[in-house]
Amino acid sequence: MNNNPKVSIVIATYNAMVHLPECLASIERLGRNDMEIVIVDGGSTDGTVDHVQSKGWPHLRWISEPDKGIYDALNKGAKMAKVPGCIFSVRTTGCCRGSAS
Repeated sequence: MNNNPKVSIVIATYNAMVHLPECLASIERLGRNDMEIVIVDGGSTDGTVDHVQSKGWPHLRWISEPDKGIYDALNKGAKMAKVPGCIFSVRTTGCCRGSAS
């Protein structure tokens, strides 16, 4: 991934370990090198944070802390994103399926 992404994907999570691995795998399958992934986790206790940390992707940035709900999390993610226009994922099941071109 380069340091100047064209696309920022913001994912809000809370105890999302059931679906997050497939979500991240689907993003990885896109094969794009011009995007960043921003994960805002609400303080999960189910292994979500451990999974995110294990990825070690240079284009993935994340934070895990209590929030005031999904919109608070998405706003935090938008502030963290390097790209002014973001793609928001509020459902981790099957996110980013298909291709992006």
